[in-house]
This record gives sequence, structure tokens and C-alpha cells, in this order.
Amino acid sequence: RGGLFWLAGNRVVARLRLKLFAAMLRQDVAFFDATPRGALASRLTSDATKIADVVSFNLNIIARQAIQAVGGAAYLVALDAPLAFLTLACVGGAGVLTDAYGRASRGLARDTQTAVASCAAVADEALQNVRVARGCAAEPVLVDAYAGKVAALSRIQDRHGVVYGLSRVVLGGAKGFAAVATLALGARRVAAGLL
Repeated sequence: RGGLFWLAGNRVVARLRLKLFAAMLRQDVAFFDATPRGALASRLTSDATKIADVVSFNLNIIARQAIQAVGGAAYLVALDAPLAFLTLACVGGAGVLTDAYGRASRGLARDTQTAVASCAAVADEALQNVRVARGCAAEPVLVDAYAGKVAALSRIQDRHGVVYGLSRVVLGGAKGFAAVATLALGARRVAAGLL
């Protein structure tokens, strides 16, 4: 299964890269004046690779976990319906929290990609014009421009780290609550002879 998803991901990304490249070449010349080459190259490489990861890795995991979830839920309901519904409610709550984190993380990942492309564009332009920069003694200005882009990237990555850390704390607390609630209900049902 994993190999099939891998092959499918590679085919999807190859088609995407070709279509994206062809679409870029059809743009007006003004588009290329306004858009740094580094940003365009980043879209062809990094962004396409992220899509390959989604197809080859994430969809594979989603398919496996969906099958396991349906089977597990059916088994839980057959074993004890009230305990199953509590467990499924806790899983649903964790799903909502995970979705919120996923949305925030994807937004920050997009911001990171944009900031990386911006860093690359500034570096590309500076390195391409290094003779002019040296002739004008403008190296400190170029370093400052690049430092500003790196600082912006670092702030985005710091926010991503904080969001990740908070999500781990919240999800860990939710898992702990779910475990205690499930064990408490299970113990009560066993003590009452219902399970």
C-alpha cells in the first residue's frame, strides 16, 4: 500500500511541476520582472515536494487509520455501547483540537515557505549583483536586507514552535482526561456488573 501511494505521489507531482512550469512560461514578461526567480524556483521545488508528501505519506496513513477507526469503533460498540460513546466523544474532541492545530500549522508552513522564498530572492539578487555592491561598498546594506528577511523567517518559525508546543500540552491534557473518564466509567460499569 505504501509503495503504491509513493508511486501515485510521484506521478501527481511530476504532472503538477510540468503544468506549473508551463503556466509560468505563459505569464506576461512583467510577471517575471515583479516576481523574484527564487520564489518561482521555490514553487517548482519545495511546494511540489510538499504535495508529494501529502499524497505518498499522509493519504496512506489516513486510509490505514480510517480502516482501523471503523473496525475499532464497531468492536467498542459491540463490547459496551455507553463506554464506546464516551470513548468516541473523546476521540472526536481530540479530532477537533488536532484539526485546529493542523489549520494553524499549515498557515504557518505557508508563511514559512513565503519567507524562505523571500530570503532566497534577496540572496539571489545580492549575489548576482555582487560586483556592483562591492563597487558601491553596499555589502552592509545587502547584509541588513538579508538579515531582515532571516529575522522575519525566524519569527514565523518561533510562532510555529509555540503553536506546536501548546498543541502538545492541550492534546496531552485531553488524552489524560479521556483516559481518566474512560477508566472511571468502565470501573463503574464493571462494579455494577454491566460489563
